[in-house]
Amino acid sequence: MRKVRKHCVGFIFGLLILFSTLSLLTPVKRTWLRFTGAVIPNGSRTDSYTEKGVRILSVTGERWVTWDREEKASAYYALVILPRAAVKNIGFVSGDDGFTHTNIEKWLWYNDRPYEPMTEQKQLQIDYDAMWQTITVDSSAYNLSKGNLFVIRFDEGWKPAVTQLGVTINWDAAHEDIINAFKSVLPEDKLIQGLP
Repeated sequence: MRKVRKHCVGFIFGLLILFSTLSLLTPVKRTWLRFTGAVIPNGSRTDSYTEKGVRILSVTGERWVTWDREEKASAYYALVILPRAAVKNIGFVSGDDGFTHTNIEKWLWYNDRPYEPMTEQKQLQIDYDAMWQTITVDSSAYNLSKGNLFVIRFDEGWKPAVTQLGVTINWDAAHEDIINAFKSVLPEDKLIQGLP
């Protein structure tokens, strides 16, 4: 009987520790985000150049600049270059929990092969983790301390090739500023230089 009581007390004590830890986890995580200056996600933005097959994706939110003041910011900017075949936007899925953000862009791709034309749905998923300050694309993680500008080029087989540029824009930049940043880093890329 004494052994059963000892196990019950241990089990109840373990549950109390678990519930205490879980209830403190969110405030501790929020404090960590304030301390590190990470972008706390609350939305996303997509700018499209449909005729050029180019999209600019970003996750928006707030960054604590001092302990009692925050400002609008973006976690990353990804310039996405789609294959040359006909592509139609069919929507996106975007969501966050205050610590992570998932952005899924979806397209309808019209295969232009003469003997086997077909239509396929394609997508790109970018996961942002504010705690670790990383993004994940196609199961590869990229640390944002090395830059938050990315170029994602899809080949004809819809396999993404990700290039992380060594540039960081720490604010919620205007569209023109983002385009100019990509142009200045990639002066030889005719497609990017031709963006308005």
